[in-house]
Amino acid sequence: MVHGERLAIVRRRRRFVKVRTEKGVEGWTDTHLLLSSEQMEQLNQLAERARSLPSQGAATVYEALNVHTEPNRMSPSFYRVKEREPVDVVERDLIPRVPFEPKSILPPPKPPLCASPSPNRRGPHPASADAAAAQGAGGLAGDVETAEPESDTQAPATHKAEKEAPKPVPLDDWTLVRLANGRAAGC
Repeated sequence: MVHGERLAIVRRRRRFVKVRTEKGVEGWTDTHLLLSSEQMEQLNQLAERARSLPSQGAATVYEALNVHTEPNRMSPSFYRVKEREPVDVVERDLIPRVPFEPKSILPPPKPPLCASPSPNRRGPHPASADAAAAQGAGGLAGDVETAEPESDTQAPATHKAEKEAPKPVPLDDWTLVRLANGRAAGC
């Protein structure tokens, strides 16, 4: 398979899919290794933008380095820069480190065919339903009393969150590079 080649998804099993190339070759792969048409279009647009940017200098890496589709370490990686392979640095930026939320390229799986409850199954036992309702109401069954403050002269409670300064968001240094094959990506 070649990067950017269209594949047909033939079968799905958990996070793995059986794919077929346009030449009819079939095989299994992890869905994390596939890019959607939208992601490929974004990569093509990024490559077009990078072509017009001036080089800020040539760079190489001391050991293999993955390049990503988005400025996040957990985003899909589609290429690995080899040791001492030259790349053109075209842009640098500091990006806040946030959790990566991957977009699934597959539609959600169909629900099982036997999703309706069996006619022989009964609902929850009435006593357990009462206990669950009590849990939802604060975990106590019966009458509940709330404590009143002893006097109005009590000092207001200070919150720990008010005393602490907000934690700084960690930043990652991301570099947009132009690869020898014309693609562009962040690393």
